Amino acid sequence: MSERHGRGGGYRRRYYPRDRDDYDDRRHETPDDKLKTVIIKLGEVDPVEEIPSIEEQIRNHLPRNIPLVSEAIRIGVTEQPYKIPFYAALLRLLHNPSEAAAAEESPFGRLVLEDFWKGFQSYVDKVAWRETRLCIHFFAHLTVAKLISVDSMFSLLRSFTAVLDEFGVSHGRAKRAALCAGEGLLIAGTVLKAESPSGVEEIINAIKAYVDTTSQQKWLVCPFSRISSQEVPAQTTVELLDILLNALTTLNDSNFRELENCIPQPYKKQPEIDTAALTPYVLPVVLVPPEIIELDSISADSGEEAPLKQEEWPEFY
Repeated sequence: MSERHGRGGGYRRRYYPRDRDDYDDRRHETPDDKLKTVIIKLGEVDPVEEIPSIEEQIRNHLPRNIPLVSEAIRIGVTEQPYKIPFYAALLRLLHNPSEAAAAEESPFGRLVLEDFWKGFQSYVDKVAWRETRLCIHFFAHLTVAKLISVDSMFSLLRSFTAVLDEFGVSHGRAKRAALCAGEGLLIAGTVLKAESPSGVEEIINAIKAYVDTTSQQKWLVCPFSRISSQEVPAQTTVELLDILLNALTTLNDSNFRELENCIPQPYKKQPEIDTAALTPYVLPVVLVPPEIIELDSISADSGEEAPLKQEEWPEFY
């Protein structure tokens, strides 16, 4: 806005305080915003040192905002997956009884976990494979920490191996489902194998049965295949699901003892949960939605099928 000034017809801009200092006009952060930022930024210096401090900030935050804490952890899990073991350790601490809580009240961490599950269910319903897979990583760590029941974790993984048995399942869908089930088993293998060796074998065999059906696609994709043979040479190339299957088979043979050397498990440094005093959370049953048929896969003009997308072919490394 401007005003006329003087007889010469010149104009002078009228300045308001907000024009003089835009820095003072920045958005004011509420206490909820600050807590959410703290949770998301967990581990930017030293996660092991930060976790007790963040737990204290969460407990001291009034009024309690469970959806906020759950959302912040969900964002951290899906956008910063390298922090997943440390978010599991934070949730483990939040399961400790609070001095102010009533004896019959559920632990704060349990309430957060129940709300986190609602977000996971929405990912499954939207067939958001990446977010679904990373949440399963989180649940696998919580199973090792004895916050989630082993039986319900088995049930969750079987929901995804069931996708591999679907009639006419596309390779892209099967690959994502196999990664969800296989990586969840890989992370929680120690406790799952101790509870049910046959259950572990069942999941591995389901993945193997699907991998065995992809030999023809591998032969077409592998650049080193020989026309005279349908065998894909394993010395020079390795397919993604083969990597997963080989890792699971090797770890299963050693009862998953090597996991502690390659996957952080910071929650194991905390006192073990007494399952008699706190029953592990039972994950609800999950049904993976059916595959979405894309109408643009068929050309309206010629009636011929369009070329397969890259994700529908085996991936070699």
